[in-house]
Amino acid sequence: MYDVLLIDGKHVLWRSIDVFSDLSVQQDGDARKTGAIFGFLNIVVRAKAHHMPRSGYVVVCWEGGRNLHRRSLYPDYKRNRRGSEIPLDRIELIESMKEQGDRLQTILAGTNVPQAHATGWEADDVMGTLAERWKKLGAKVGIFTGDRDLLQVVDERVHVIRPGKQGSFSIETPATVKQEYGVTSEGFLFMKTLAGDGGDGIPGVRGVGMGMAGKVVRAMEADGTPLTLPNLIDAARRILPARVHDGLKDPLIIDLWYELSRIRRDVKVKFQPTTDWDGAKLESVLREMKFRSWLQPTRIKQLFELKGGEA
Repeated sequence: MYDVLLIDGKHVLWRSIDVFSDLSVQQDGDARKTGAIFGFLNIVVRAKAHHMPRSGYVVVCWEGGRNLHRRSLYPDYKRNRRGSEIPLDRIELIESMKEQGDRLQTILAGTNVPQAHATGWEADDVMGTLAERWKKLGAKVGIFTGDRDLLQVVDERVHVIRPGKQGSFSIETPATVKQEYGVTSEGFLFMKTLAGDGGDGIPGVRGVGMGMAGKVVRAMEADGTPLTLPNLIDAARRILPARVHDGLKDPLIIDLWYELSRIRRDVKVKFQPTTDWDGAKLESVLREMKFRSWLQPTRIKQLFELKGGEA
């Protein structure tokens, strides 16, 4: 059980938007999608019930705007997610997700659920920073996300909870990271530094994938070589074939891939204000969205209890 549960808000919304794509309400003659909100509430309430005591402290974490710090370091960061030729149905999906995200944040604010962001930083960095903060206070922290980048912050007090199929969950611990990748959580970051990440638009060293990168980091950890960038480059030159060595010539480029890959644990986190709804107000909003299964008093109580106690 965890004292603190950090929710990757955007990930849970995206996970829900397709599954419940048929849910909508008619307002002003238009059909407004509601499935992402419905799915989010279901997933988060279930996650808390499985992984926290009633007093556990839930925080929903969001991205801090479009002007991301990593994009200032590398303009192509996540450019593949912002391409100009986006299919119309994809544009509609993105617009729907933004609209539903705004409405969801209003609901969470009304039920006093803490929501956090850091201007210029991603939800990953917010979760990394809050996990570090609460860990130092002696709390056990669960990070609820499907993003494997967060594996680099896993330790004995910080675990990653990954949603699976049919409502299942898997827990990532230092042991499971080692079992899956053969490296420590810190080593996972150095693997990504070499291999890059196509989804995030981080090139990494040309010709090096996670398999080859893992071979380098596993060798370093096996012989006790400290995980530093100069040591990583030396080990890669020793272990990897000559055809990839050109990508290892410039230490500044390797440092850039490292900085783009590294989850920050020291960003300035801000918490959004809350509005303190009562049960009647929340019921009215749920009824307006036709969330009939949420209109039972016990279900409404679950939403108010999401905020948990003090950590």
